[in-house]
This record gives sequence, C-alpha cells and structure tokens, in this order.
Amino acid sequence: MTRAALSLAVTAVLLGGCVPPVPLARGDADRVRAEPWLPVVYVRSKPPWVDCPNDEGRQLWEFPASRYRVPKSISDPVVLVSSSGASPLQYVTGGVWGAIVDEWTRSLQTPPMDPALATARRFLEYRRDAADPIRWGDPPLEVAGLDPAALESRLGRGPVLVFDSVRWVLVGCFYTYKPWFNVRATLIDIVTGRTIWRDTCGGIYPGSWPAEAWPSELDANGQELYARIIDRLAGKCAAQLAASFSPRPEPAQ
Repeated sequence: MTRAALSLAVTAVLLGGCVPPVPLARGDADRVRAEPWLPVVYVRSKPPWVDCPNDEGRQLWEFPASRYRVPKSISDPVVLVSSSGASPLQYVTGGVWGAIVDEWTRSLQTPPMDPALATARRFLEYRRDAADPIRWGDPPLEVAGLDPAALESRLGRGPVLVFDSVRWVLVGCFYTYKPWFNVRATLIDIVTGRTIWRDTCGGIYPGSWPAEAWPSELDANGQELYARIIDRLAGKCAAQLAASFSPRPEPAQ
C-alpha cells in the first residue's frame, strides 16, 4: 500500500461515522503485550453543539408563528416571515433558535477539559489499577492530525491507541443543558492501517443524571460543575472501554 493510500485508509478508519466495534483477537493481544510500549493519543474535540430532542426548540421559536425558508446556500441568511404578513426579518443562518442557543451557550463552547482526553486518562487509570501487563504511554499525547508518517515519526512503527469524541453535545432545548459525549477508542496498526480493536462508549442520551443546569451554573467557580460532570462521564465511559479491551475467546475446537 502506498503512503498516500495508507493515509486515506487510516483517516477513514478513525474519522468514520457510526462504525461497529472490533473485538480484540487473542493473537493481537499477545502482540500488544510484547510491545516495548503502547502510545496513547487523542484528537482534540470540536466545541459541543446543542442537541435538542425532537427539535422542540426550533419548533417553538420558528413554527407556527413564522414560516421557515431554507437558504439556498450556506452564505444566505435564513428568512423568517411573520404569519401576520409583516415584513421579513433576517437572521443568521441556522434560524432564530440556532442564533439564540449559540449566544446562550457561548461560554460553554470552551469546556474545562476535553472529553477525549478525559476519557483517555480515566481509561489508563482503570488499566493501571488492573495491573495491566501492557506498558501504556502515559500521559496521552495530543495529535494534530492522523497522518501515518507523522504518527510513525513521533511514536514509532507499533500500534497506537487513539481516542476521539464522536459525539459531544449539550442536551437541552431552551435555557438549561446537560453535557453528554461519546468517545471512540481505536487501536490501529499505523504501518498497515489495520484496526486491531475498536469500541465506543457513552450511550445515546443521558438519563436522570446529570441534571440540566443553567450555563451560569456550569460556569460558576471556574466551571467546577461543568468539569465534574465531564470527569464523571469520562469515568463511566472509560470503564466501558477498559472492560471491552480484552481478548475474545478462542473458538471451540
């Protein structure tokens, strides 16, 4: 495989959307244990976006009091026309609700900790407490990109464990929100681009915990509540991944 083709393959593996888990084969587990060390890296998460179940926020703010016209291009403004026939009012692309939540959650777009990094750290804690024979690279390193040549020059030719946030949201429709995320862990052979193990943690939507909070509450005391929620979610997520990271049974003879 050429370097360009390998780069595309690795990027597709790590940045794919909804991808199935890949169990760890016993032979691969033995190989990983034999490595001098196993680098652990994370891809910096993008800012969280507001996830409103059933699109209730947009329906309330934009329907039926106004008629929503989808813009022809991303640069065109959204136009909301009052049902009373008044002159059109123009808002930024995304509509009234989008503009409101963007402004309302502005301070939360810079969280106190990165979900991918927090999960990677807690994963290493679980594996370390289990007296894992694997020599993990600790602390996790941030990678700017997924280019195999850059990873190889920095980390060597062995497998690399990559953490990335595949869903990072603030769940809520109006004025209060609860942080939530899914993190994917992928153990990949940088030389061949083969996925050795992969799993995703976090579930779809939060239950009763965490409770929704006002942005001012999440921001208070240096974002103490925000950080505590992310850390607890990361711990639960990492526990799932740590339990998943075990060789699958050999088939019966």
